[in-house]
Amino acid sequence: MKHLLSSSLMFVLGACGTATYTEEVLAPTTVPFTTVAPATTTTTTTTTTTTTTTTTTTQPPQYKRTHPSCEYENLIRQKFEEAGASRDDQTKAVNIIYRESRCIPEVANKNSNTRDYSIGLAQINIRSDAWGQKAQSLGYTEELLYHPEHNLDFMIRIWKTCKGFGPWTKPYSCGG
Repeated sequence: MKHLLSSSLMFVLGACGTATYTEEVLAPTTVPFTTVAPATTTTTTTTTTTTTTTTTTTQPPQYKRTHPSCEYENLIRQKFEEAGASRDDQTKAVNIIYRESRCIPEVANKNSNTRDYSIGLAQINIRSDAWGQKAQSLGYTEELLYHPEHNLDFMIRIWKTCKGFGPWTKPYSCGG
C-alpha cells in the first residue's frame, strides 16, 4: 500500500488499485509561523482560546399534587416546609386552602351577620377581633392578604401561634 498525503486528505491505494480517503481533523493549537520578506523578518504567533460558561438554575421542589386543580399547591407546601411543617401538616394546609378558597386567591367571604370578612387562599378573617387586629398591627392590609405569598405567610403565623390548624378546624379556635 502507498500513502500519499495531500493537504488534509490522506489517500490510501489498495492492492486492487482502489482509492479511499480519510480526513484528518486537527484540534486548534498555537502555531508559530514566520513570514520572510526582503530585508525584514516578522514573527507572528496565533493563539486560540476557548471559554466555557456554566449556568445553574435552581428550581423549587416539585411535590406530588393532592389537588390537581390547585395551582398554588407547590407554593403552599414549600412555604410550610420552610416553616418546619411535617409532610402531614403540609398536606393539611393544602386541603384547608382547597376547602376554604378552592385555591383561588381573589376569593372573599363577606357576611355582616357573623362579622365574617375572610379573604385570600386561607380565608383570613380580617374583621375578627383576634386575627384582624393582629394582621393590621403587622402591616398586613386587605390588599396584601389577597396576594398568595402574604396570605400564606400570615396563615403560617396563625399556625405557629395556635400550634396547629385550630382556626380552620372544629371547634375553630386557637389552641395556643
